[in-house]
Amino acid sequence: MMKQVGHEASRTLSAIQGQFARLAYLASLQETPGNYRHWGLAREFGDEEVSRAFHHSHRMVLETVLQTDLAELLGDLKLGAEEEGQSPAEFVEYLLSTPLVRTLEWPSHSHEHFNFVLESLRSLARARARRS
Repeated sequence: MMKQVGHEASRTLSAIQGQFARLAYLASLQETPGNYRHWGLAREFGDEEVSRAFHHSHRMVLETVLQTDLAELLGDLKLGAEEEGQSPAEFVEYLLSTPLVRTLEWPSHSHEHFNFVLESLRSLARARARRS
């Protein structure tokens, strides 16, 4: 059953364009840090299984972000911003200020790396906004 709920969680996330929009969505699914709730999937698979599946998906999305070059992430940030109805600069501020975008048990160096990536994207987004 875990394989099936994992597939459904991945399918749900694949409908969202961009890794950063997926992170925003995953943050919105958390009732408390690390406890994900999706009412539709929970009806079929149960809260605990769904939470585990989205937790795993969250880690995978974060790892993907950390393995992607900044130029590609800048385009991804733009996609996420459009999805959220914000400018890239506004959206990166949201990502920086929302703790649930990160997972709790991540090693500190991964948190630092992720924050560095977001800070770099914030600088790039601000520079592009000034040029426009």
